[in-house]
Amino acid sequence: SLGGTELCIRGRAYTALFAEILQGLHDTIDVDGRPMIDNTLVVYARPMGRNHDARRILWIVAGGDGVGVRGGSISNRG
Repeated sequence: SLGGTELCIRGRAYTALFAEILQGLHDTIDVDGRPMIDNTLVVYARPMGRNHDARRILWIVAGGDGVGVRGGSISNRG
């Protein structure tokens, strides 16, 4: 069983990896000459919400104009 500290460390590592993937997509030029992130949809979801509440799961959707993602918005559903 994982303790809270180990879960926190893993969560930070997964978040850092997600950021690294997004940066790589931003830095890579796609066939249309734009950054690859503009033509990509990337989803990050934590497997369990705050206090194990399945109704409060964190979802992060990232991408660019080419896939219809509007940046800078936060939605609280549930």
